[in-house]
Formats: sequence, structure tokens, C-alpha cells
Amino acid sequence: MANYTGFHFINKSAASLPEHHQSLTLANLEPYRLQKTERTLAFDDGVSFKLLSAAQLIEKGAELNLDGYPTVTSIDPRITLIFVLSEDGRLAIRSEIDSKSKLYRIGKGFPSQTPQIITKSEFEQMEESKRQIILDRPHQYKIE
Repeated sequence: MANYTGFHFINKSAASLPEHHQSLTLANLEPYRLQKTERTLAFDDGVSFKLLSAAQLIEKGAELNLDGYPTVTSIDPRITLIFVLSEDGRLAIRSEIDSKSKLYRIGKGFPSQTPQIITKSEFEQMEESKRQIILDRPHQYKIE
């Protein structure tokens, strides 16, 4: 790429954040860049930056294939990327799942509740459709 960074800090100048600027300049940010939309990302210390879109970089003269970048709709809004600056200036990235999402609750593991116990005689007296539902949900039902 040419002499432009492809990102800019929000409410702070690059001069006031030399370590952050250096780490982002050296990092490969392309996997996080979107086709036509700027993407706001943040460090764990609260520093935020906007990653320019691939289309914006093409306008500035970069030779990029726009189709090789994800669109904003392909990004899962429940997952937040957090950039971490190590002591040696290297960049690490971790992800966090929105604690209000179903994905987060599932990530806590099954069973999330104690399975409902159904006796074998009760199970045998049920309609076939209900029995199938119970068999399809072993984390919710236990037949004894």
C-alpha cells in the first residue's frame, strides 16, 4: 500500500498515541476491513479508531479487490473485537460476545437448567410427536 495508514483515531491524534499508531501501522488490518463502510474498533484501554473501508482506500489509489472484503451485513453484531497493545508493542485481538445475546447464554454451556425428569411410563403414554420432541432435546428432558 502507499503512504497512508487506512485508519484514523477518534477524538485523539496519532501524535498523542505513538504506541497505538505504530502497532496499527505494522499490523495486518485487512481481515477486519469492510468493503464500503468504515468500521469503528477499540483498544482495551478505551482508545478507539476507524478503519477506512476498502472502497475509500481504492479512491486513494490502493490496488485492492473490493470483492475480497466482507460487507457490513456479514459482521456478527453480537461479537466485539478488542485490540490489546502488549508491552513490546505488538497487537493482539480478542473477541467478546454481547452478554445479552443468545450466543452468550449458549456459550455458558448446557445444561443451563436442570433437565425435566419424565418417568418411563409417562413417556410411553405420550403421543409420538411429543416423544420425538423429548428425544430431540436431551439437554432439557431426562427419562427415568
